Parts: sequence; structure tokens; C-alpha cells
Amino acid sequence: MSDGAARFRRGGMVAALLAVLACARAAAAAELPAAAPGAAAGESSIAFALGVVEFVDPEPRGMVSFEYRYAAGRYRPSPWLAAEATGNDRFFGFGGFLDIPLGNRLVLTPALGGAIYLEHDGMGLGWHLEFRSSLEMTWRVGRTRLGAGIAHYSNAGLGDANPGTEALRVVWIVPFGAS
Repeated sequence: MSDGAARFRRGGMVAALLAVLACARAAAAAELPAAAPGAAAGESSIAFALGVVEFVDPEPRGMVSFEYRYAAGRYRPSPWLAAEATGNDRFFGFGGFLDIPLGNRLVLTPALGGAIYLEHDGMGLGWHLEFRSSLEMTWRVGRTRLGAGIAHYSNAGLGDANPGTEALRVVWIVPFGAS
């Protein structure tokens, strides 16, 4: 990928995340009504995801993800911990997310974080520290949420190479703890 295309892609992700954060601030200021019961925004949860990385490349790969998401409260940034894997690569990540309810059932979740990347003849992302920016849209189904997300992984130019990659995934979020 050319330097110009890579800068355009990074710029687009940054612009999208800034727009989401601006919407979150506006939603918080509007004091939306309380969310419906279930895997609501502001409730700690476990997230399971299946997806594909390098989906714009000639050889896409499957990916599985497991996350613990601690909820600090409604409209408050909260931490996440994750273990993700492809057939040859492993990520052990940490970062922050924000659940933004959009009505009674729909939840938008932007997230940012870092990960220790262990490559075993896999994607070749260029360094042992990778950063993940992601955006999910989920729908409440009973006490759980089901949805889709997109993520970008990059070492931010810290390594000798920075090919980066994108992931598309289906996510299932299950509340953790008391109902």
C-alpha cells in the first residue's frame, strides 16, 4: 500500500473515532432515558467474537476474540482486556471503550487500546506492540447483545514495517455478574 493510501486510511479512522466521541458527548449531555434491561450500556460483560482479518488482502484469515469489559458506569469510558488469535498470531490487549446507547436497544461502542502481538509466521504486522481502534454496533437481544464491528490494527510506525490490518467481526456480549 502506498504511503498516501496508508495516511488516508489512518486519517479516516481517526476522523471516524473523533466523530463518535463527539456524538457520545452530545448524547451524554442530552440525558437520554434509562436503557432497557439486559446487557445494557454501563454493565460489565464478556464479549465473544468471530471474524476475519486481512479481509481486503488476497489471503484473509479467521480470528477469534474473547474480552472482559468492565463498566465504570453509563457514559463513562471503561477498560477492556482481550485475548485474540488467528491460526498463527496472538494478541493480548488492553484499552478503553465507551458504550453509547442509541435508543432502547441499539448500542454504539468505540474502543482504543494496545496489545502485545505474538507472531508465528502469520500476518507480519511489524512489531510486538500493536494498537487497535474499533467500532461496534450491537442490538440488545434479551440480556445479551449481538452485533458487528470493524477494527484496525497498527504499530503506529514504531516498527521497521507497519502494514497494519483490518478485522470484521460478529460479536456476542453477555453481561457478567448479577442481573
